[in-house]
Amino acid sequence: MERKYNSEFRKKLVSKLEKVNIKQDMKTIYEIISTYDFSSNSNGMFFNINDFSDGVIKSLVDFTHEKGQEKEGVKLEYTTYNHEEHETLNNKDKVIINKMKSW
Repeated sequence: MERKYNSEFRKKLVSKLEKVNIKQDMKTIYEIISTYDFSSNSNGMFFNINDFSDGVIKSLVDFTHEKGQEKEGVKLEYTTYNHEEHETLNNKDKVIINKMKSW
């Protein structure tokens, strides 16, 4: 079965969720992911977002949009670069992309 949300999208979602610091919002996130395995300790909750179904990811995306993150200019979309676009990037971006190619 092919996933609707790829790993890169899921990583970006995690970075948005890590910024949540309101207790009620944290509870909502917990309720959304509570059906999946995760571990926790005094440092926080730990989970593998790649194990989550597309339905759970969609719920988390809806939650972040509902909280207005999209209005603040934080979008869950990402841009892929092709070779032609690579030529117009600044040096810092080129270094990052070249490192990614070696992974």
